[in-house]
Amino acid sequence: MSGYDITSEFTKEISQFWSAKHSQIYTELKKLLDEKLIEQYIEISGVKLEKKMYTLTEEGKKELAQWL
Repeated sequence: MSGYDITSEFTKEISQFWSAKHSQIYTELKKLLDEKLIEQYIEISGVKLEKKMYTLTEEGKKELAQWL
């Protein structure tokens, strides 16, 4: 998912219980990247549109399972 997609899902699913601003989500994505819990890749749509996409690493999946 992209940061925008994550923000949209967050707002749709749990914003009534927990709020997060767009800038907060990008700050957390940076931390997760630094900790190697997620990976970033570029998805190109059309001629110039690039989206930064994020996916869990194996270590990220383990951390998420432990947290849950």
